[in-house]
Amino acid sequence: MVRSIVAVVAGLIVSVVVAAITTVLAAAAFGVPLGTPAAPGAVPMGFVLTSLALALLSAAGGGALSAAIAADHAAAHAAVLALVLALLLAPAVGRPQAGQPQWYPLALLVAAAGGALAGGSIAAARRTR
Repeated sequence: MVRSIVAVVAGLIVSVVVAAITTVLAAAAFGVPLGTPAAPGAVPMGFVLTSLALALLSAAGGGALSAAIAADHAAAHAAVLALVLALLLAPAVGRPQAGQPQWYPLALLVAAAGGALAGGSIAAARRTR
């Protein structure tokens, strides 16, 4: 039981920390000021799409880590991580921050949950070989 909790928490930490660091780097690359409300539509679409891709990849890494740490049922641990990420992002759905497209919070939730599932599934499949 402890190993299962550690697997999910470690995956969550990796997902969140990597997503935060890469988002800051992407914001710098696209010239998007963080923490400053932007005018509607002011956030470049390139940044929005890059942010979604980075969220997916970050969550995939977290899902893979959760699956790797788990003793049994590796993909199930990644699924729990996907659920935790979805629950953390759910309150933002329908309420984008200033400058973000209306659809962005839902797309972020789908990317993060899907990434965790994909990363966990890939790690679980490699483990069974």
